[in-house]
Amino acid sequence: MKLLVVDDEEGMREGMRRILERAGHEVDTAGDGEEALGLLADRPYDIALVDLKMPGVDGFQVARFAAEHAGDRTVVVIVSALATVENTVEVVRHGAFDVLAKPFVPGDLLAVVERAGRQRRLMAERETYLTELNYERTLSRQLIESLRDGVVVLNVRATPVLM
Repeated sequence: MKLLVVDDEEGMREGMRRILERAGHEVDTAGDGEEALGLLADRPYDIALVDLKMPGVDGFQVARFAAEHAGDRTVVVIVSALATVENTVEVVRHGAFDVLAKPFVPGDLLAVVERAGRQRRLMAERETYLTELNYERTLSRQLIESLRDGVVVLNVRATPVLM
């Protein structure tokens, strides 16, 4: 998976990068929120691990940007020492999927990344399913509209859904 780690503490950022790369992930890092916004705008990431409190652009703004611009392509996980209930509710409102409280052990980081990865795969499957469903609806509509005779399609409750 392609991950972005955003933290203004170099030691924390590099430690997370090493743990995640050893687990087989491709990892980019950003030292602040502004750099993270640039990276998120330029390339797709499966998961973004974002510190909440940073100077300038904070984790709330990064989570909001990812939700607005990356949509279902990027799952945001907040990694913060300020992981209170209030902050958790707030970051989820801004589009974050999960929160990992600092300090943590490598196993906790890998577990939250695994959960976020499952969420990312579910979102990708949902997108594929919706695309296929839309294609089938369009195909069905084109087929019925091309017929010379009248046709009524009923659903399982015998309600007309297409005429």
